[in-house]
Amino acid sequence: MFDLCTSGAVYPRKTAVHAVYMPPAKKPRRPAPAAQDPQKRRWRTNQIATWRIDRGLTQQQVADRLTELGFEYDRVSVGRVEKGHQNPPIIVLEAIAKIVQAPSVTAMTDYTPRQWEAIQVFIDAGEALRTRTLRVLRAFQADD
Repeated sequence: MFDLCTSGAVYPRKTAVHAVYMPPAKKPRRPAPAAQDPQKRRWRTNQIATWRIDRGLTQQQVADRLTELGFEYDRVSVGRVEKGHQNPPIIVLEAIAKIVQAPSVTAMTDYTPRQWEAIQVFIDAGEALRTRTLRVLRAFQADD
């Protein structure tokens, strides 16, 4: 259990300085994958918070409504879902979409409310208007 101090480390001319307790060397621990890259711990980015705020709801109100629907979610869990740190089942995402009045889970997770409205206007527009809009967008893209 007792080894001699490493020779030459402190006193270069001495081969052994004094007896010290040297615990067995440990292998350096690798950090967990989540700690290496913060993006890896996120299950996916989403726009749930944007939809919730747009509808004037708090995280606590969403959590209360989820509890009324039979899902045991508190305010912290709702925050973790919004930040992408918790991967809820699809049925919970559907319930959240219903609570924040989003048209679908895809709309709620991938687009902000304003982006979704723009997409709907574009879809509802006639073919001629869509074609002209795409030409204008391509022209802007070509200028960049």
